[in-house]
Amino acid sequence: MVRHVWCHAFLISNARNQGTGNNYASWLFQWAFAATTATIVSGAVAERCTLTAYLVYTTSLIGFIYPMVVQIAWGPNGYMSPWLGSTDQSDYFRGCGVIDFAGSGVVHLTGGTAALVGAYLLGPRRSFVEGTTLTPEYGPIFQTLGTLILWFGWYGFNAGSTLAIVGYGQVAAKTMVTTTVSAACGALTTLALGSSLDSVYEGKTVLKLEYANNGVLAGLVSITAGCAVVEPWGAALTGIIGGFVYTGGSRLLKKCGVDDVVDAVPVHGFCGAWGVVAAALFVTKSNYKVNTPFSLRMGFAHGFCFHVQSLSPFRQ
Repeated sequence: MVRHVWCHAFLISNARNQGTGNNYASWLFQWAFAATTATIVSGAVAERCTLTAYLVYTTSLIGFIYPMVVQIAWGPNGYMSPWLGSTDQSDYFRGCGVIDFAGSGVVHLTGGTAALVGAYLLGPRRSFVEGTTLTPEYGPIFQTLGTLILWFGWYGFNAGSTLAIVGYGQVAAKTMVTTTVSAACGALTTLALGSSLDSVYEGKTVLKLEYANNGVLAGLVSITAGCAVVEPWGAALTGIIGGFVYTGGSRLLKKCGVDDVVDAVPVHGFCGAWGVVAAALFVTKSNYKVNTPFSLRMGFAHGFCFHVQSLSPFRQ
């Protein structure tokens, strides 16, 4: 059973057809997504996780957990997949399937959940006292460089999730626009909100690069699920609310005594969950129809399906 799920998750179940270009491309594509899922955890458990533990959890996450999640949500016969290839709407979960276009839930929520578990079980660093890190912030320039590299790479993740360019060029182009808008709005919102809260609780206002950098990532994660099915205004709202989700989640974790070194859980876990919901709230019927076989009943979420016809007033 594990072999069946694993092979289908990575789209290489047909051994006689493994030598085709499509299979090689799909393998590399899923390899990148799987690696991303694992690296999310490394940031949350930094400075106190041994290499042995890192190898064990990475092997477990990539080899067993992630393939099952991706099979359910993206597989050609996945329980919640909207890409079954069937023209019978009753074959799909709740009549629509679950759309997570580039992995807000499949990749980021999965990695964020593993990061939360890891950070909680390992406990805080010695320098983490009552929700405050005593060690000084290091390398804001390198942090910013890393953020920009991630932002650039996100165009490959989101736009590349069309899986083809012929016939999908317009979808890929819109995906890049929504990705950019959400990231920018997330950065501005987080910077403004974080600075305002610092002013209230600490009595001083300082614009921190940390807020802007994590705000960019919050916006990117939030738009990943719905990047192909929302308009730019929907992407802007997704990024803005994502900034609130990240800021609130970050402060909540510190309040609970969970030491997440790089705020991986708020960025990937909380914003990943928000991203799947945001896709349902801001989807438009025209965009949905381009990406799936159906346009009447639309829904997005892991575990249940929003009927967007009744939830969203923005269908057109």
